[in-house]
Amino acid sequence: MAKIPEVLQPHINSAFPVNVCLVGSVLPNGFAQISPRGSTMVFDDDHIAVWERGKGSTNENLADGTPLTVYFRKPQLREEGVLPKGSGVASCSLKRTVIRKRAATPS
Repeated sequence: MAKIPEVLQPHINSAFPVNVCLVGSVLPNGFAQISPRGSTMVFDDDHIAVWERGKGSTNENLADGTPLTVYFRKPQLREEGVLPKGSGVASCSLKRTVIRKRAATPS
């Protein structure tokens, strides 16, 4: 599994609204599903968390273990020397793990 570089974690967590992460998966018909996700954040070194609010096709096509690609681009990181010149953009492939927290029901 891909590790999320520690140096990039605070940048991913604060990416919205200027540098929104794109989350990509492959649909059953073979086409790519690419969605901007403003709620993308680092859960830990191995997991990206996304607040999934919708009921659209992105949500329908994701299940535990679905391979995902998270694309994050922030040109200033290269200019500031955080990323070496010529290294491209930060992109890692992850597998989706569902972590759900249910809201407490009023009594």
